[in-house]
Amino acid sequence: MLFFEVFVPLFRGDWKWAIISFLLAIITGGLSWFVFPFIYNKLYIKELIKKRFKAVDISGTNFKIAEAKMGIILPKNE
Repeated sequence: MLFFEVFVPLFRGDWKWAIISFLLAIITGGLSWFVFPFIYNKLYIKELIKKRFKAVDISGTNFKIAEAKMGIILPKNE
């Protein structure tokens, strides 16, 4: 998001946030492009969880660390 701003949600097929980020960039004169990259991924992950996606541990990482950093509980694929 920091370098490619509106193209990230477009490539992900996330039309809602692509439009929102584009409109915010127009309204704020581009200042939102410095803030939005830090919140978009969390918003995108929350929407995936609402669509019943589940997280898969492929590298032996600890889900608790990721959950603590994001402040959400990740549903795990058992």
